[in-house]
Amino acid sequence: MFKTKIGITLIASLILVSFVTLFINLLPSDSPVPHNALVLNLLQTPEGSVALQKLDVQDTYPSDYKLDIPNNYLIVQIFKNKEKLFEGKVVNKETIVFTRPLDPHVVVKPYEISLNNVVVYLPYIRTATDIKVLDEKSNLKLSIHLASYKLNAVNIKSNLCGNGICDSNENAISCFSDCKPVNPHVNKPTK
Repeated sequence: MFKTKIGITLIASLILVSFVTLFINLLPSDSPVPHNALVLNLLQTPEGSVALQKLDVQDTYPSDYKLDIPNNYLIVQIFKNKEKLFEGKVVNKETIVFTRPLDPHVVVKPYEISLNNVVVYLPYIRTATDIKVLDEKSNLKLSIHLASYKLNAVNIKSNLCGNGICDSNENAISCFSDCKPVNPHVNKPTK
């Protein structure tokens, strides 16, 4: 009797989670679409101008742009009308440093090389209207009006269960291998 109640509760929970996930995915939201990245291929000239080569949505993860890059970066912003939904930094120059000069009396200064092609994996937000790319001094380098492009979320083609990440559409019931609860008292190494 007790096992039957637990089984019914688990099935009801799974059905509820499935319906809530389906309902949330159908609504436009200011949240990133899971497993989708807005990929910008940028062309940068040595003078610092930036042009868009390609823009599309791919079935992949966006990069982490919360890194504190001290210099040699572009600022990428995503807007919904005038509301900023996202901001991050992406490296746009490579610093070359000689670690062992041939003559120890010669001082070799590092130099920078602008990256010609910069590929940016941004979170894909369905409600976003614009993307702005700025330099380190916040000068606008590129403005992209997203309504000019046909962008659609990519359906996830692969079964993500088992990839080692508890993804947003998974839980301990639907994918225990990725979302198993962490219990510090279980699987402790023995001495």
